[in-house]
Amino acid sequence: MRHTICFFLLLAFGYARAGDPVYAAASIPPALLKNAHAVKRFERSELRIYSPRHTVLRRTCAITILDAAGDRFSAFSFTYDNLQQVRSVEGRLYDAAGKLVKKMKPKELVDISAVGEQNLMDDSRRKQHDFYYRNYPYTVEYEVEVRSSHTLFFPPWNPQSAEDLAVENSAHAIVSDTSFSVRYRSYNYNGLPVVQVEKDKKTLAWQVAGLPAVSRPFASPAWRELTTTVYFAPAAFEIQGYQGSLKSWEELGHFQYTLNKGRDELPPELTDMVKRITDTIRTDRGKALALYEFMQKQTRYVSVQLGIGGWQPVPASSVARTGYGDCKGLTNYLHSLLKAAGVRSAYALVVAGNGKEDNLVEDFPSLQFNHALLCVPLATDSLWFECTSATSSPGYVGGFAGNRKALLVDEHGGHVVSTPRYGVEENRRHRTVKALVKPNGSLQMIIRTRYSGLAQDELSQLVNRVSKPNLEALLQQDLDLSTYHVNGFSYTEQRSEPPMLDEELDISVSDYANITGKRLYIQPNVLVPSVQVPDDEVNRTADYVLTNAQSEESSYDIEVPDGYEAETLPPDVSLQTAFGTYTITTRFAGNRIRCKRMFRTCAGRFDAGEQSALRAFLEEVRKSDRQKVVLVKNR
Repeated sequence: MRHTICFFLLLAFGYARAGDPVYAAASIPPALLKNAHAVKRFERSELRIYSPRHTVLRRTCAITILDAAGDRFSAFSFTYDNLQQVRSVEGRLYDAAGKLVKKMKPKELVDISAVGEQNLMDDSRRKQHDFYYRNYPYTVEYEVEVRSSHTLFFPPWNPQSAEDLAVENSAHAIVSDTSFSVRYRSYNYNGLPVVQVEKDKKTLAWQVAGLPAVSRPFASPAWRELTTTVYFAPAAFEIQGYQGSLKSWEELGHFQYTLNKGRDELPPELTDMVKRITDTIRTDRGKALALYEFMQKQTRYVSVQLGIGGWQPVPASSVARTGYGDCKGLTNYLHSLLKAAGVRSAYALVVAGNGKEDNLVEDFPSLQFNHALLCVPLATDSLWFECTSATSSPGYVGGFAGNRKALLVDEHGGHVVSTPRYGVEENRRHRTVKALVKPNGSLQMIIRTRYSGLAQDELSQLVNRVSKPNLEALLQQDLDLSTYHVNGFSYTEQRSEPPMLDEELDISVSDYANITGKRLYIQPNVLVPSVQVPDDEVNRTADYVLTNAQSEESSYDIEVPDGYEAETLPPDVSLQTAFGTYTITTRFAGNRIRCKRMFRTCAGRFDAGEQSALRAFLEEVRKSDRQKVVLVKNR
C-alpha cells in the first residue's frame, strides 16, 4: 500500500519533467469537448505547511482554449499582499499540436495595484500575464509559487472553477508536520484523500480526472453542489502574532473578538455628543436608530485593507477623526457609539453579495466571510445595520446581506444566526397605470409604482448614485417597451422598515395598439417584464433553489376611443402552486379596459423532479401576461 501511495504522489506532485509536456488538442477525449470552451489538461497544486507562520503553495496548470469563448481562461492573475508574496511565475504557450510556441519573459509579467476606487489604504497588488494568442485551439501553462506568512486561510481546491470548463486531470496535496491538523470538507468527491505518513511528515492528496463541462442551470444551488470542491482550514492558526482556533464557530468568534478588543474608545467630545443625541430617547431601539442616522451623516465608506487590517477594524477614534472607514471600521464605530449610549450591540460577519444567500458552509467553521454588519439584540427582536451605506434605511440590510446566515461575535465567542429575512410581505411592487389609447394606436400613460424591501434595492441604488440626466437616459433605453418616450419622472423614498420607494412615470408609446380594419388589439399588461421559463433539462439532477420571494400587484385602467365593443377578452386565470400564486382578470366596459394582476413567487428549495410543474406554472404566467384584448368597432 505504501508503494502505491508513493507512486501516486510521484505522479501527482513531481514537478521535474524529462521533456516538454504534450498538450496536443487532438488527444483530448471527445467526451470532454462536449459543451466546453476550454479543457483543463493538467493541474498539480501543493500546499506545504512549514510552520504556523510559513506556508508555500506551488501550482502548475495547463488549459487548452478551444474557441474565443474560452479566452477568459487563458490569462494568469494572482492578487497578493504583505501576508503572501509571489516568489516565481513561469508561463508557456503551446499550439494546437502541443508544440511550444513561446515562453513568458520576466518583463512581460505585469505587476499592478489591486486597489479599487473606494480603497484608500490597501497593500494588495496583482501579477498578471496574457499571451494574447488567438489561433485556436491553443494551450497556456503557468507555474506559480506563493509564500504566505500565516495559516488563517487556505485556498479551496476547485478543479472546475467555472462553467464551460472540462477537466482532464487535476490533483491537490497538503503536506505538513504530523502535529499540524488540517480539516477539510468535500463536495462531489468520491472517497477519502490518499494519506501518506513518513516520519514526522503527513501528506493528504486528492485527484480527479475526466470531468465534463458543467453549465449552471436555472435556479441552481451553490456551485460547490454542482462539481468537485474541497474546502480546507487548520484546526489552529497564527497571523501576525495573533493565534486562534477554527475548530468551532465559537473559537473563531473569540479570535475576532480579540481583534476588536480595545478599539471602541471614543473621544470625550463625541461621547458627550452621543449623550446629547440620546438622553431624551427612552428606548434602546430609538437610540440605535438615532445614532445610525447620525453615523450616516458623519461618515463615508472607504476600504482600508492593510495586513491584519483585512480582518481587524481601525479604532473608532480613527473613524471619528477622519470621517471614513471600511465595513469593519464603520461597524465597530457604530458599536462604539451605541456603547457610549448604554446600548448593547454585537459585531457580525457575513458572506455578502446578491445571489450568495446559501454560500456559508455552516457545518465547516472557517474564515468564509467578506463583510461586517452590526446587530442590536432587543427584548423582542433584533435590529441589523448596514454601516457602509449613507442611504440605507435604519434596520435594513437589503439583498446584499439579508436572507442568510451570519457569525455573531461577542465576549462569549461566535455563533451562527440569521440576518433579517425578507419575504413576500416585505418585497412588494404595487403598480397602478392610467392610460389613454389614441385613434392612431399610440398610448399615453401615467404609471405610479411603490417598491418595497428587496424590490426597491436596485432602483434605490440608481436614484441615489446616478445623476438625474443619466437616470433619464437609462429610463429612455431600458423599459420593456418597443418605441416610447419618457416625458417625466419622479422618485420619493421612505426610510422605513422595510424601505419604500415611490416612482411616477409619464410615458408616451408609439404604435402600442395594433389597428387592423375594424379591430383594435391591445395587450393590457403594460410594463411587466417577461417571466423567465427554464429550458426543458432532460437530465437535470440539481435541485431548484428559488430565492426571489416577491409580491407584484398591478392594476390597469386603459381608455380607448369611442365606438368599440369587446370581441375577445382574455380568460381569467388563477394558479396556486408551491412555487407561487398568480391571478389575472380583464374586463371591458364604458370604453375602458380594466385589468388586475397579482403574482407572488415563493422562496425555497425544490427537487429536480419538480421541473415539469415549475415550467408549467411559469409558462402559464408568461402566456397569460401576453394575452391581448380584441375590440371591434360597433359603428
